[in-house]
Amino acid sequence: ICHFLVIENNADEAFLIQRAFAKVPHPATVFICLSASEATSYLQGADMYLDRSKYPLPYAIISDLHMPGECGLQFLRWLRRETEFKALPFIILTGSSAPEQIREAYALGANKVLEKPPTLPALTAMIESLAHDWCPRAAEIPS
Repeated sequence: ICHFLVIENNADEAFLIQRAFAKVPHPATVFICLSASEATSYLQGADMYLDRSKYPLPYAIISDLHMPGECGLQFLRWLRRETEFKALPFIILTGSSAPEQIREAYALGANKVLEKPPTLPALTAMIESLAHDWCPRAAEIPS
């Protein structure tokens, strides 16, 4: 099973992302962190995230761009400095399409920058595409 870590501070949007993952036919799971600091603890296996059988390392990270405190770009900067996590695929979801932020995201090592879809079916299609692109053997599983 392919595991994604999602960093999304908006509880409503986090719920929609969980719903979208539930509809994906590929064997993918998701864990939502509500902040970059929580995601850092998750990746480091700190505090409540010590048990890797319950909190596995992700195959990819999907992060909101704009969050209170540490934003998605700051988290990406930290992630790319960490040897253990340097190669993790990192996808940014944003409601803003500011070209300078998109350029900066790619310069910092984002694998994709995607605009947040406006509907659940469009979000589900996006999540299915990400699961297909980033999960091992997902391409071999019939839809």
